[in-house]
Amino acid sequence: MKLKSQPSDFIVEEISNLNFNDSGKYCYYKLKKTNLDTLSAVQRIANEFKINKKYINIAGTKDKVAVTTQFISISKGPENGFKNEQINLEFLGHGNERLNLGMLKGNKFTIIVRDIAKKEMECFERNKDDAVFVNYYDGQRFGVKKNNHIVGRLIVKRDFEKAVKELLKSEHYPNNLIKKHIEKHKTDFIGALRSVPKRVLLMYVHAYQSYLWNKTAEKMNKEQQDVSLIGFDIEDRNDVIDEIMKEEEITERDFLIKEMPELCAAGGKRKLLMDVKDFKYEKLDDSAIKLEFSLGKGSYATMVVKILFSS
Repeated sequence: MKLKSQPSDFIVEEISNLNFNDSGKYCYYKLKKTNLDTLSAVQRIANEFKINKKYINIAGTKDKVAVTTQFISISKGPENGFKNEQINLEFLGHGNERLNLGMLKGNKFTIIVRDIAKKEMECFERNKDDAVFVNYYDGQRFGVKKNNHIVGRLIVKRDFEKAVKELLKSEHYPNNLIKKHIEKHKTDFIGALRSVPKRVLLMYVHAYQSYLWNKTAEKMNKEQQDVSLIGFDIEDRNDVIDEIMKEEEITERDFLIKEMPELCAAGGKRKLLMDVKDFKYEKLDDSAIKLEFSLGKGSYATMVVKILFSS
């Protein structure tokens, strides 16, 4: 099967509950983007409005190869939008609160799956009514090179030199920032990591937590409601978590990174099963299906599709 054959095959609409107030200092906008990642869209908006991108806030990042709609806030932003080939930004009004990551209810998806093999179609027929949708983190969490969690583990284990070397294996960002620092300060590996924005470094540590959560969820009883996220101050430790921490040779205290305190990562909870709402499907032909459904925040539509079409 094929996902995202073209951006219009993967439509995402953010579900939010903005509270408007005419005297609020934040301006709210609806951002529709096509075949563009969220951070690039934010940079383009900053360029268009001639402001620093730090004044632009989002509730969640959205897929690149897709047509996505989401909300953004800008502190004292202009009361207008703009439109080009990839971005349609519409001014909505004012509010008192800036958006932050996680400030959304969920997302609605309209997805066309193409080139479905006969066996995959049989799996879909079997799974569509009674599949168990485990709330796994999907590949996007682990980066293009699928090594975000490896970098995260090396940071958690204080092996900063290896973390730098792992990042330098890639030709992509933030390779250039690290190279520039290492050329001047050959053994300053913490400094090299700190040349990368904090939110990106946190992404690596969180990717490692996600990897550990996936391993934990795989071994849990599917009647469980929530599964603990491994970090400092883990909630509800159990034998499965202890076993995984032993395998990984880590402790709770490893996530209190005193050498880089800005990257400390607390434990938490995540729902074991996805709440797939308003599920509909339409067969377009013998090898294509259109799916519609909504998910709560933090759940991956691509994982729903994988589960539907696999044995």
